[in-house]
Amino acid sequence: DLRTPGNVDYFHRVVSTEKPVLQGEDVVLLEGLQEGAVGGINAIANLVPEWPVAVYRHWTNQPEKARQVQEKINVVLAQLYYGNDAQGNPIDGAAALQNAMAQLFRFGSPRLREPRPTYSGSDTELIRKALETAGFFQF
Repeated sequence: DLRTPGNVDYFHRVVSTEKPVLQGEDVVLLEGLQEGAVGGINAIANLVPEWPVAVYRHWTNQPEKARQVQEKINVVLAQLYYGNDAQGNPIDGAAALQNAMAQLFRFGSPRLREPRPTYSGSDTELIRKALETAGFFQF
């Protein structure tokens, strides 16, 4: 994760091997590309595949557009990965993403196997608000 001190140097050493490097942390996809990654493996692509694709397509020729899309990704992930559930506990990113996909696509189940939580009720509302803030559910 490029947000952690010391990891940027490590990332540069890995990139300097001239082997393809993929950035796996969604919130720093653009930064990873700018630092030498050739692409990303991003969970947000399960929800909105066009967003990480847009960051990738625009980061060299339209960096401001890439930055705007990265910000949209980060708004959603602020709640889905790094926020708290309705009880104030750190949210489980995989469970929140599953719930978001069930809400948006109306298929699948927001239920996950133990030990992952299943979000419903007030947690589902928190997730829905994060999606609304990012522009989902607008007709």
